[in-house]
Amino acid sequence: MKLRKISQNLHFILFSTLCSILLGVLLVPDFIVLLLGGLLLVTILLEFLKFILWRAPRNMARQLPNKATPLVSIHLAIYNEPAPMVITTIKHILNQDYPIMNLLL
Repeated sequence: MKLRKISQNLHFILFSTLCSILLGVLLVPDFIVLLLGGLLLVTILLEFLKFILWRAPRNMARQLPNKATPLVSIHLAIYNEPAPMVITTIKHILNQDYPIMNLLL
């Protein structure tokens, strides 16, 4: 789901880049258009690399043996909260990638 949203955002960025480059060709000298297009492509590349590097430690946490991974306790304080909100919160906590955790209500 997250990857689909990222790819949709990337398609929007590429489409807007192409539109701005085409518009820029008509209104701005070639050097400035090439410079801005290059900067935008470098920015997109760096964002993609940042995403890949951010995702790598999350995948490594799944591969660590249990002895190297400490236990994490999550304390959820609830009082007079609506039931759907509590259920959603618990689902999100249980969907975490961390392999060893306690949930205390």
